[in-house]
Amino acid sequence: MGYAQVLSEQEERDRREESQEPEDNTDDATYSSTEPDSPTLPTLKPACNSHWSVVCVDPLIRVFPRMTKCIFRKYGASSNIEVLDVLCILPLNIVNEKLYLFLWFWFLILAGLTMLNTMMRLLLMISPRLRAFFLQVRLRFVSRDAISVIIRRSRIGDWFLLYMLGQNMDPVIFSEVMSDLARRLGHKGKDYSEA
Repeated sequence: MGYAQVLSEQEERDRREESQEPEDNTDDATYSSTEPDSPTLPTLKPACNSHWSVVCVDPLIRVFPRMTKCIFRKYGASSNIEVLDVLCILPLNIVNEKLYLFLWFWFLILAGLTMLNTMMRLLLMISPRLRAFFLQVRLRFVSRDAISVIIRRSRIGDWFLLYMLGQNMDPVIFSEVMSDLARRLGHKGKDYSEA
């Protein structure tokens, strides 16, 4: 029995399997409709369980092998070096695999958060309205006119310094400082100290 004959028998089996009607089994991966005109979706077969006997290997096992071939050289009875081929089990690689998987997802989450933070910083540099909104959230007692005067007369570095001061100071004292700064920059309206 040659290779060509085995291959032709395998092709014949494949043709027979394709011509058989699918059964009504809910666990089957073939999806079909009961309507006569509706198209049937292709059969979903897992890549590892095909009739060609493909061996599935976990990618992490390729990176962190759990077993390997070890070569031991030792002195024998006649003081010759004996070479022994044995199968070594590497239990630490199981731990390394799990740690690597956790770190991979952790770094993925951190990369996403870093991208969001960077985009927010860029928006703050570009948009004066967004800077005014952030100061307004921090300063509940100062009017919007006073904040807009401060934003118009200051640069991004000044705004950043004021924002950091607002995070580290008492909100009432910081509102008084900002009202005084707005008055010195030319704000004529009613501010926090007059309320």
